[in-house]
Amino acid sequence: MISIPTPLEVVSTGLPYLLVPLASGLERAAIVQPGFEELLASVGAKFVYVLHLPTREGRTWDNDGRVEDVATGSAAGPVGAYLVRHGLASAEEEITLEQGRFLGRPSQLRVRVEGADGDGGEIAAVYVTGDARMVARGVFE
Repeated sequence: MISIPTPLEVVSTGLPYLLVPLASGLERAAIVQPGFEELLASVGAKFVYVLHLPTREGRTWDNDGRVEDVATGSAAGPVGAYLVRHGLASAEEEITLEQGRFLGRPSQLRVRVEGADGDGGEIAAVYVTGDARMVARGVFE
């Protein structure tokens, strides 16, 4: 088993996420705690993002744990900053994050962090990109 050298941490690049690093068990991750939103608020977070460190694959849900997201740009920025801050990625590196596999809609988001590499210095900017695919079309009258 891989040891996890990094802590659970609330990170924000606009929307605060509680980042939960894992070495294994991503397929079993779920929100099952009633009142989870209040628990997150007690640590200053709005949502949780569970990240499998070895593969950089993650999962996130609504705070009731009913709806899982397939690609979460608002979480990708904090994850990129977290990886750089903890020396698990380098500033200026294109970081690829996987998500959505458990819903049959695998997605990739790419993150680039500008600023200090794992030395506690300030991160200057975080950029998130990804591709979109049409999954529905409709008309409102």
